[in-house]
Amino acid sequence: MPSPEVRSRMRCWAGLLLALSLWASPVAAQQSSVHRDFDGIQVTTLCTWPTGLKGGYVPVHIRLHNATSERARVGLNLMHGQPNWSDRSSTHGSMILEPNQTVELDWLVLHNLDNWADNYHLQVEVNNSRHSRFSVHRIDSRSASSSQVPLLLVAENHALLTEQVNGESVGNSLSWVTGGSAPGQLPSDWRAYSSVAGVALDPEGGTPEAAKMTALLDFVALGGFLIVAGERTTAERLLAPYGDFFRGDNLVQRTTGTEVWRHRFGRMVVAPSGGKPLLIGPDMLGVSGLAGLSGLSEGLPEGVFPSALAANPIEIPGVDNLPLTGLTLVLLLFVLLIGPVQGRLTGPKSGRPYRLLILTPALGLGFSVAIFAFSLFSQGLGVKEAVASVTWLDQHSRQASTLAVRQVFSGSVLRPDLNYPATATVRPLATLGRSEGNNHFETAMNDNGVFRGDYLPVRRPVREQVAGVAAERGRLAIEHEGGAIYAVNGFDFDLPEFFYRDEQGAFFSPIGDDLPAGQRLELLPTDDLPSLELRRPESASSRPLTTGLIPLSGRSDLFRPPYVPPVQPKHSFLARPATSAFVPDGGVARTQVVGTHLLIGTLEPGS
Repeated sequence: MPSPEVRSRMRCWAGLLLALSLWASPVAAQQSSVHRDFDGIQVTTLCTWPTGLKGGYVPVHIRLHNATSERARVGLNLMHGQPNWSDRSSTHGSMILEPNQTVELDWLVLHNLDNWADNYHLQVEVNNSRHSRFSVHRIDSRSASSSQVPLLLVAENHALLTEQVNGESVGNSLSWVTGGSAPGQLPSDWRAYSSVAGVALDPEGGTPEAAKMTALLDFVALGGFLIVAGERTTAERLLAPYGDFFRGDNLVQRTTGTEVWRHRFGRMVVAPSGGKPLLIGPDMLGVSGLAGLSGLSEGLPEGVFPSALAANPIEIPGVDNLPLTGLTLVLLLFVLLIGPVQGRLTGPKSGRPYRLLILTPALGLGFSVAIFAFSLFSQGLGVKEAVASVTWLDQHSRQASTLAVRQVFSGSVLRPDLNYPATATVRPLATLGRSEGNNHFETAMNDNGVFRGDYLPVRRPVREQVAGVAAERGRLAIEHEGGAIYAVNGFDFDLPEFFYRDEQGAFFSPIGDDLPAGQRLELLPTDDLPSLELRRPESASSRPLTTGLIPLSGRSDLFRPPYVPPVQPKHSFLARPATSAFVPDGGVARTQVVGTHLLIGTLEPGS
C-alpha cells in the first residue's frame, strides 16, 4: 500500500486531470489588450502575464499601424513607475513608419520589486508631439512582498483555467496568481519568463512553435518548472525535437503515472490526462498538491532568480566606505603645513605679504584635489566585482546554464553601456542595508537593447543577479584504459577539487584533487563526498553562502528547490574553478577581486 506521502502526491496529481470538456463553448481570453489612436497612428498592446510577478522581465507585444498618408516618426517609452520615482525602469526606442505600414514589436521591461507601481505605462510620441501615457498592464503591487506565486497557463482555453486557479492558497501565506496565454502568443525569448515561477502546458490544445519551445526550455534549464499534461509519450513527442530529456538519472519522482524529471536547474512534470484537456485546479495546486510540504516558501520552485542565491553577502572590500584613514592623513598634513608655509612665503621677511591672497586658495585647492584623487584611486578606476556562481554544463546538449549573484563597482567617470546577448540578463538587487536613491534602469531598443542608467552607475557599488545560457567552452572526457579511469580536461581553465561520479554511483578524484587545463590524469576511488554548497571567500562576511542547492542529506520531495539533485548525478563531474567562463559580463571588462564558483557537468551517455 502506498505511504501517506505517496497517496498525497497521487491525490494532488489527480486534480490535474479534471477535464475542460465541462465547458462546451469557447471562452474569450482574459488578457491586458489595449488599443489607442494617436493622430492616425494606431497602437495596440497585449500582455498575457499574471498580475502578480517575481522580480524579472515582463513581455509586452506592441503593434503599430500608420493609417495616415504621411510618414511618421514614432517614439515609444514603456515604463514601470513614474518618471520621478525611485527604482523605476523603462524600455524606449523610436522608428519611422511609412504610410499604411504595420510594425510588430516584442519588448521586455524590468519588473523591479523595489518599485511598488501597480501599472505598466506606454507613452507615445508622434512627430515630436508627446501624448499622454496609458496603462498597458495592471499588476498587484503585493507581489513585491512575495505573497503571490506567479504561474502561466498555456492553452487555447486558458481563460477559465486562470479563473479556477487564480487566488487559490498555496499555504504559508502564499497564493497562486495566474496569467493565461495561447501557444501562439508565447514569447520567443526566455528572459520574458524570468518574472514567473513556472508554466503549465496542454499539448492537446496546440503546441508552441520551435522558437517559443526553445525559449521555454531555456527557462526551465535555469530554474523554472514546466508541467506537461499527458502521458509520457505525449511529452516525448512534444520535446523530442529539442533533446533527450527522459534519460537516466534525470528522473526525480514517479507516482501512478505522474513523473517529475530534472532539466538542469529546473523541473519538468509529466501528468497523465486520460486523453482529456488540462485543468490545473485548486486541488492540484493547493497545499496537498505539493506533497504536504509545510515550508512551501522553501519548497516552491523560484524560477531563474532564486532568493537563496540572492541572499549571499558577497561583496567587494573597500568600496562601500570611504578610505577614512587616508583622508584623515591628507587633512592632517594640510593642517600641519599651511601655517609654516604661509608664514615663510608671506611673512614680514618675505617682503611680499600679498602672496597670502594667492597662496591660501592655491593650498586649499591643491589639497582638495589631493583628497579627491586619493579617494578616486584608492577605490580603483576600472570595473571590479565580487561574484558567486553555479553553472550546470550539459555536454550532451553542449550548453551551460549559469546562475550567479555579484556586487559590481565601476571606477570610471562615465557610465558604460551593458550589452548582454539575448541568452543572458541581469536583475538589479537592492544593496543590503542601504538606500540607493533615485535609480533608473533603462533599456535602449535603438541600440540593440543595451542596458543603461543605474544598471552600472558611476562609483557606486551595486548588487545584481545574473542568469544566462551559453555554449560549452571545451569538454571533459572520461577514458578507460587497462582497468584505470582517466579524466582529460579539454577546457581552457583548471578544475580544482575535481570529482567524477561514474554510472554505478562511485566517486573518483585525481591525486591532489586538481585537474589542470589540458591535462590527462588518472582518477582514483575516493570515500569523500563533494559538497554542493558554495565556499565562502575569506574576504566575505561571516554569514554562510548558499546556492539554494539541495543538501546531500536533503529529501527529494516533488517541489524542493529545483537546482540540483540530493547527490551529484551519475556520470557527471564537479569542480570549483577560480573564475567562471560562463558568467556573462555585458561586454564590459571586469576584474574579479572576490569569487566562489561551482561547476557541475553531466557527460554524454556512453562517453
